[in-house]
Amino acid sequence: MMRKSVLIVVLLLLTMVGAAQNTTSQKKEFLQALKAAAPKETLAAFDDWKVFYDDFDYDGKSEIIAVVMTPSSEDDDKTYYLFLVHRINGDVKVESLTDEGLVGFLYSDVELHRFSTKDGAEALLSFSIGWGGPGAINYLYKFSNDNLAEIESPGALKWLADREYTCVTTDLNMMYDKNARMTVGRCYYTYYLYVDDNGDLQEYPGKEMSYSWLAGLTNSDKLLRQVKADGMKITNVILRTNGIVDVNMEKETEEEISYSYIRGRLEGHTVTWIRDEYGEFYHDGIISTSMR
Repeated sequence: MMRKSVLIVVLLLLTMVGAAQNTTSQKKEFLQALKAAAPKETLAAFDDWKVFYDDFDYDGKSEIIAVVMTPSSEDDDKTYYLFLVHRINGDVKVESLTDEGLVGFLYSDVELHRFSTKDGAEALLSFSIGWGGPGAINYLYKFSNDNLAEIESPGALKWLADREYTCVTTDLNMMYDKNARMTVGRCYYTYYLYVDDNGDLQEYPGKEMSYSWLAGLTNSDKLLRQVKADGMKITNVILRTNGIVDVNMEKETEEEISYSYIRGRLEGHTVTWIRDEYGEFYHDGIISTSMR
C-alpha cells in the first residue's frame, strides 16, 4: 500500500514537471513567433514589451497578448503594436490588431486582467495613448473564445481591485463666465466601474438624494458648516451603489459662477470625506449621476 502511494505521488510530480516544461517550451515558441512578426525597430525595446502569457478564457490553451513598442525618442512618442499569438489547428498563428501602429505617449499604462463569467472566462486589455484629457485615445480589447477584438472604451481605465476599475473622463465646466456666457476650465472626473457576470463593464449607478438625507449622516455636519462658511451653495447630492457620495455646489460672484464638489464614501450611516491629491476637500467641476 505504501509503495503504491509513493508511486502515485511520483507519477503526479512527473506529470507536473512535464506540464511545466511544455508550458515553458510553448511560451518560448510563441515569443520567437512574436519577435519574427513584430516590426524590426521594436526589437531594441524588447525589455519594455508588455507580454502576457496565460490561458485567458479557460479553454485549456494558452495565448500571448502583447503590446510591443519602438524605443524611446527625444519627444517620448513611441509607436505601439498589439499582437495575439495562439495555436490554431496545431500551428502557431500571430495576429496583428494594429497594422500601422499607434503613435503617441503612453498616458495610461497597459493593463490586462482576467475575469470569470457565467460562460467561462475572458480578459480585458486597456491602455491610453496621448497627453490625457481630450488629447488621449483610450483603447479597450476583450479576449474571449480565442478571439481578441476592440470594444468601445468609456475613458481612461485603471484597475482598482477585484473586478473593479476607475474611469477618468473630462469636461469644460469649472466655472461659468458671465461675460463670455459660457462654461470654461477643464476638469477631470473619476467614476467607478465593475465587470458583471457577462464580462461587460458596468458603471455603479448614482441617484439623487435630498439635503436632509445628507445632513443626517454621521460626519456631515462639520463639513456642511464649512461649505456654508465658504459661501458655497449645495445644488445636488448623489449616492452611488458602491457607497460613493458626491455633493455638487456652486459659488456665485458678479463675474462668474464657480463649480465644485466634495466626495465621500458611505459605510453604514457614516460618511468619510475624501481629500484630493493636494489635501483639499473641494474638487473642481460638476460631477454627474452617470458618466455616459
